[in-house]
Order: sequence, then C-alpha cells, then structure tokens
Amino acid sequence: MDNKYIISDVSKILDVEPHVLRYWEEELGLNIERNQLGHRYYSNSDLEALKKIKVLKEQGLQLRAIKLMLSTPTEVPITQTTEITQASTSVEGNKLRQFEMFFKDILQENNRILKEEISEEFAARIQLVLIHQEEIEERRFRKLDETIREIQKVRQEVAVSQNKNWFFSKRKDKSL
Repeated sequence: MDNKYIISDVSKILDVEPHVLRYWEEELGLNIERNQLGHRYYSNSDLEALKKIKVLKEQGLQLRAIKLMLSTPTEVPITQTTEITQASTSVEGNKLRQFEMFFKDILQENNRILKEEISEEFAARIQLVLIHQEEIEERRFRKLDETIREIQKVRQEVAVSQNKNWFFSKRKDKSL
C-alpha cells in the first residue's frame, strides 16, 4: 500500500523546510501529485527520491548535477557522483579565485587613486603653507625696511641738528 504524505509531514521526516521541498520540485522537475485543492501529496517513492536528493545535496552536489543524475534512467555510480562533485567544487573554486582576483584588482586601483588624491591634496596644502609663509616674510621685511629707513632718517635729523648746534656753538665762541 502506498502511503500519501502532505508537505509538512515530508518536511518533518526529511528535516527540510517546506519551501525547500517546493524549490526542489520546481528546479528538478519532480512530478508530485496534487489533490483537487492543489495541495501536494507525496508517495513513498517521492519520499525516497527526496531522501536521495537530500543526501546528494549534503555531499555538496548542486541541483544541476542532481537533475542530470535524475534524468538518466540508470543508476549513476559513486565514482561519477564524486567526479561531478569534484568538477562542481573545482568550478566554484575557480569562480571564487576569479572573484578574489577581481576584488584585489579593484582594491589596488582604488588604493592607487586614493594615494594620488591624497598626494595632490597634500601638495596643495603644502603650497598654501609656503605661500602664506612667503607673505609673512614679505610683510616682516617691509616692516624691517621701514624701521631701518626711519632709523636712518632720525640719525640724519640728529646729525643735521648736531651740525647746526656745532656750527652755532663755534660762532658763539668766536664772538666772545
């Protein structure tokens, strides 16, 4: 006698979520019976097939490989499943390495651009600091120049005044 199971029973038996069972049915093209309301009813043979699918998934096979195995009418030997698993793993490894290389290239390019931007910004800031220092020195030299000229002017005035005093003091001495 063929027992009929609803999706929640099969889910508990296999310890797989119902949405996973529906996904497997869709992706693997499983022919699961339905009642008048459209609810799935699993037979013993459906349950056995799902158990095999779960075991193959746990071994690391992808649904594409499992579908291939299910579509062939003969049993697939263990060595072929191992080869399929290794090929699948190899493809995934290659994709992972390609992604890592792509990501590494992007990071290197990003770092190069960032270094250039930082260098340009740093150079611009240094240039601003140098210009500011030159302006400060220019003002200092102008003030120093003004101060020197004022001192020279005062010395000239003092010298002129002393010459006048000396001149007048000589005259006074002569008149006495």
